[in-house]
Amino acid sequence: MTIHHNVRAPGGNRRRGPAASRFAVLSVAAVLLGGLIPAGAANAETLPVGSGSYTTDTIGPAPEGCAPLATDARAFVTDTAPAGAVPTNDWWSSLLFKKYNCVGSEPLHAHPLSYLPEAAGLGLSNTTTPTMSGTPGGIGEFHYAYAQDLMVGVAGLTAPVVEVADWTD
Repeated sequence: MTIHHNVRAPGGNRRRGPAASRFAVLSVAAVLLGGLIPAGAANAETLPVGSGSYTTDTIGPAPEGCAPLATDARAFVTDTAPAGAVPTNDWWSSLLFKKYNCVGSEPLHAHPLSYLPEAAGLGLSNTTTPTMSGTPGGIGEFHYAYAQDLMVGVAGLTAPVVEVADWTD
């Protein structure tokens, strides 16, 4: 069931539907939280880009891991990779943001299979038994941990570093 609210938007136009509900909730939250900004806090500059924008404020620390990732988010892409920002939220993002395995990546879980790029080739895993974690009566999770079933490669292959050449939706 969807609950629809009527909200009068700025300029007097009446908005209807779930978007109007979100508008009302966000408006109230902005008013309530507006007083929580510490006195003297610096305001970040917001710069428009097309129909969106980005902020110059530092959100958090630079990524840690394999050098030079902290200063170059494109450190593990080829020269032919698409220009612009690199994806940060895909199942294969650890190919770009290497933290522990500076040659390949962490396991890439594209269920039902999982992959692990390494210097010698591509490891494949088809784990069918979940590992349970959590506490009884509490929040629990199940994971299909990577366990190599097969290594696909070429005799004598030793890749110095696995890089990303292209991506798309």
